[in-house]
Amino acid sequence: ECEDIAENGFYISSPKNSPDRPFGAGMCFSTSLSCFKGNVLGSHKAFLCEVAVGKPMLVQSERSLDMDALKRAGFDSVRRPRRGAADCDEWVVYNVAQALPLFAVSYDIQPKAVAAQLLQEVVLLEKQKQQALQELEAARVELADLRERLG
Repeated sequence: ECEDIAENGFYISSPKNSPDRPFGAGMCFSTSLSCFKGNVLGSHKAFLCEVAVGKPMLVQSERSLDMDALKRAGFDSVRRPRRGAADCDEWVVYNVAQALPLFAVSYDIQPKAVAAQLLQEVVLLEKQKQQALQELEAARVELADLRERLG
């Protein structure tokens, strides 16, 4: 799906309302990935986009809207401001021409235990690297001494 969006831009697949589309058949954008994926473990993809919000309608709660209703009211998009420190601002646009995908971002969210284990492995590898460098330097010095004695 990401490849298709990168090549052809966004599309709105269904005009029907559903729980994952609380503002109707529009495209939802946010100031933070945490609003959409939160701390869901695994691999994720997202787009960093430029969004032309125009004149946004400020809403505090979910409501079913579409582009025609928004235009009749004199607005170009919907804005739901953050409701708390852990929340983020959201905008909904109803015309695919209002959103330009700029960058595709891939990222992983790992459990803390895995991250801690990986950090321990990195520290161990760094120690092994330092030990190998010390052994290499000692061998270099020994070789130089041997050459001096033989030379």
